[in-house]
Amino acid sequence: MIEHQRAQKRLRTKALCFAEPFRATIVPTLLCPRFSEDAVLLRTVCSAISPGKETDLFCGRLHGRAGAKQWYPMLPGYLAVGEVVATGSKVKHLAVGDRALTGNLTHGFQRQYCPAWAGHAAHFVVGMESNPHWGGKRAVLIPPAVPDEAAVLALLAGVALRGLRRARLAPKDVVCVIGQGLLGQCVVQLATHLGARRVITVDPHRSRLALSDNGKHVVQVCGRVTGRKTTASIYEASGGNGPDLVIETSGSAKALIGALSVVLDGGRVHALGSYLTPVGLDVHSTISMRNLSLSSSAGESPAETAECLDLVRRGALDLRRFTAAQCFFDQAPKAYEASVEKRDKLTTLIKW
Repeated sequence: MIEHQRAQKRLRTKALCFAEPFRATIVPTLLCPRFSEDAVLLRTVCSAISPGKETDLFCGRLHGRAGAKQWYPMLPGYLAVGEVVATGSKVKHLAVGDRALTGNLTHGFQRQYCPAWAGHAAHFVVGMESNPHWGGKRAVLIPPAVPDEAAVLALLAGVALRGLRRARLAPKDVVCVIGQGLLGQCVVQLATHLGARRVITVDPHRSRLALSDNGKHVVQVCGRVTGRKTTASIYEASGGNGPDLVIETSGSAKALIGALSVVLDGGRVHALGSYLTPVGLDVHSTISMRNLSLSSSAGESPAETAECLDLVRRGALDLRRFTAAQCFFDQAPKAYEASVEKRDKLTTLIKW
C-alpha cells in the first residue's frame, strides 16, 4: 500500500544518463512517468549494458530516424529486471512480489532527456505513458526458476527469435550467423533449437567465438565475411554451395553485402543488425539474378520475450554465460568507458 501511494505521487528515482558523447553520469532525481491504472511499478534489481546500441550512443553514433530524433542528455538502456512493488487496477498479468523484465520506455520523462530507451534506473513505471504501444504489458513475468542474470537478456533473445521466424528458418537449413555479439549468440542457440542442420558462426574476435554455442552442429569461422579466407571457410563449412540462410547481426553495411555474396543461389539473407549507414547494392545483379530473398526485422513483442524466458526455464537457452562483468550502479559510467576499450566483451550487469 505504501509503495502504491508513492507511485501515485509520481516517483523520483536515480538513473544513468549520457550527458554528452563519451560522458556517462548518474541523475539523482529523475522524474518517472505517471503511474496509472494500467501501469506497473518496478524496483530495479539489475540492468544490462547492450554493447552494440548503447556503445554507439555513448560514442555519439545516434540511432534516430525521421520523426524520432535523438539528443543529449540521453537516458540509455533497454534491458532491466525488477521486483513488482505496485500495480494499477487494470493489471492482471503481474502481482506485487513478482519479478518482471522490462525495456524500451520511450515517453513520459522530463523533456530535456531523450529516452533511448531509459533502461538503467532504480525504479520503472511501465504503462501507457512510458510505452504507448504495450502499456503495462511491456513488463513481462519472469518464471521463478530463471535467474536475474539470464532473464535480463531475454528481450534480446526475443529479437533473435523474431528474426529467425521472419527469415523463415526451415528444419535442416544450413545457417550462417554473421556477428557473435549478444544478438548473434542468441540467434545461434535458437537456430539450433529450432532444427537447423548446421550453424556457421562468423566473428573476427576469437573470445566471442569461444563463448558461442560449440555443439556438434556448429562450425566456427574467425574473420570478417568480406575476407577471402573467411568466405572460403563459409563455403567449405556449408558443403560447397553456400548456406541456405544467412543472418547478419553486426549492423555493418559491408557485412550485409558479404552475406548476399556467400548465400546459396535461391537462398535467404536476413538483416538483423542496426545499420547506421546506408547500404548500397545493385539489386538486379546481387539479388534478382540469383533469386535471393532479402528480409529484415527489428524489436520483439512481450509474447516473444516470454517465450524465450520459458526456453531459459526449460534449459533450452543459456543466457547466463554472456555476462562478462558486474558492477554497482554508481560504477556504471566507468563500465561504458571499458565497453569502448574492449569491443569484444559482451555485457556488463549493473546491480541496483
